[in-house]
Amino acid sequence: MGKVSTRAAKRVEIMRIGAALFKEVGYEAATVDEIARRAEMDRATLYYYFKGKQELFREMVNMATSSNVSTAEEIAALDEAPDVRLRKLIRALFESYQQHFPYLYVYLEQDINRLAQDQSAWSTDILALNDRFNKAVVRIISDGRKAGLFSSRGSDKILAAGVLGMCNWSHRWFSPNGRLSASEIAEIFADMVLGGLVGTGARAAKNAPKKAAASSR
Repeated sequence: MGKVSTRAAKRVEIMRIGAALFKEVGYEAATVDEIARRAEMDRATLYYYFKGKQELFREMVNMATSSNVSTAEEIAALDEAPDVRLRKLIRALFESYQQHFPYLYVYLEQDINRLAQDQSAWSTDILALNDRFNKAVVRIISDGRKAGLFSSRGSDKILAAGVLGMCNWSHRWFSPNGRLSASEIAEIFADMVLGGLVGTGARAAKNAPKKAAASSR
């Protein structure tokens, strides 16, 4: 039991070191030798824990994405107002960014189109998880629009893509040691997103009777 837990802890340590290197120089430029050097072990010892940098990368992505999808689907299914659910989802996403830093950001910085061209079972599974996460966001957006709460402009998918794009772009600047915590940033982002979605939705609902009256003249 002790050996298993020690090995698992060492794998997590190596993943953090590898993720930091991937974020620093990019996945392609990172080498197993440099990961081993930073982990203060030789190359052969590192291979005891991981077969190579590809397995290292895949393991860190698996750790972060699988839990995020489950959380997003749980939030989308809650019996709460769409704006409340969307705020919770944005908060959960940023908290995951901090908890799994920089695993998710390393994944986001990779070319998603390249992953789509990868025919491996792993790539297929990750893209399926990504699709499930997107559908959870679309569900919340759709519920909000049906309730007349969110903007009626554009499609559910476009609005969902805008929300996720805004959050995911934080991989360019977010730091877990920054002045603001992930939760504080999440609240700022949620205010901006909901200020736009709810604001335009409310205006559209307010103007609907006027348009209907005008068209009946």
